[in-house]
Amino acid sequence: MTQTAFGRSLYWQDIEVQARLDRDGRLHVRELQTMVFSGDWNGGERKFYVGAGQHLQVNRVLRIDVPSGHEVALTRGSLAQVDHWNYNTGATIRWRSRQPSDPLFQNAALTYIIEYTLSGIIIPDNHGGYRLNHDFAFTERPGPIQHFSLDLEIDPVWQTELDRPLHLTRDNIQPGNGVLLQTRLTHGEGNPAAINRPPKPPALIPVRHTPYSIRLLILGTVLLFFLWRCAVFFRYEKKAERFHALVPPEDVDQQWLDQHLF
Repeated sequence: MTQTAFGRSLYWQDIEVQARLDRDGRLHVRELQTMVFSGDWNGGERKFYVGAGQHLQVNRVLRIDVPSGHEVALTRGSLAQVDHWNYNTGATIRWRSRQPSDPLFQNAALTYIIEYTLSGIIIPDNHGGYRLNHDFAFTERPGPIQHFSLDLEIDPVWQTELDRPLHLTRDNIQPGNGVLLQTRLTHGEGNPAAINRPPKPPALIPVRHTPYSIRLLILGTVLLFFLWRCAVFFRYEKKAERFHALVPPEDVDQQWLDQHLF
């Protein structure tokens, strides 16, 4: 549990993730979060890391109604109303659970479901295969996760060393830590549509060797220009009498000063 400076606390009692990797490389996720609020929280949020070449599509946000156990779909829109949700370009989903005038939360366990699709999380490797390197939790959160579970189904077109279906659990995950899953994959048909293909580097322009005679001509031209500039410089400096010997100090008297300086 995390206690804030304003007497608020928040932790995740459970996060249950059901995910499916389809044949094209898209990850379809249904993420159930049971959050325990105390204090003047207005609602919750879920931050995603969406890297270059990746795309997040949020399909639905739902709430589990405590008395009935039914799923209640939240409305996307203004967060001024309870049971509304939205997310910004920074890939952070927020939802309203309480109005500022409502009583403060006291160890209130609220359960929400986020359904979303991620593409571009599969990247090619250097050996003709692909890699999955994905965090199924989220590190940017103010409290710990007491219990986490992941159930992952992988389309049969993908070959992997992971168990099929994969089931893993973690307990007591502190803020700043996630649940990172890394594995190598191969595709039975090749060329999946939703993988993250890095941009190809620009083609190198072939270097044509300049003929020796042309290079010699260019070098001679540069050398002649340098010699001409030196000649102009020395002629100008000589005309200004800057190469004359200095007058001995003992010859500098009032008469010399009046003649040459004043």
